[in-house]
Amino acid sequence: MGLRLRAIKITKNVKKSINFFPPTPQVLVGNKTDKGDEEREIPSEVGEEFSSSNGLHHFLETSAKEADNVDRLFGDIARELLQVSERAVGVATKQKF
Repeated sequence: MGLRLRAIKITKNVKKSINFFPPTPQVLVGNKTDKGDEEREIPSEVGEEFSSSNGLHHFLETSAKEADNVDRLFGDIARELLQVSERAVGVATKQKF
């Protein structure tokens, strides 16, 4: 099974799993940006297109080795979770019990 098909299968399984929870931020992360373009298995454009066409919140590339964009990744997820939480609280306070 190719990388693209595996990614699609994983994405579908994750979406099934989180249907029980409030909207959960889904981010596709490309790792190993410390490697040059010629060594990458998947180009950035493919990751961006896959993320967009599969309804993921966004695509971000990181390098764990160089700690590039790792803080940004967790910051982005935290901000999105906070926004989801605030919307959920707003909806809950508007409902009559």
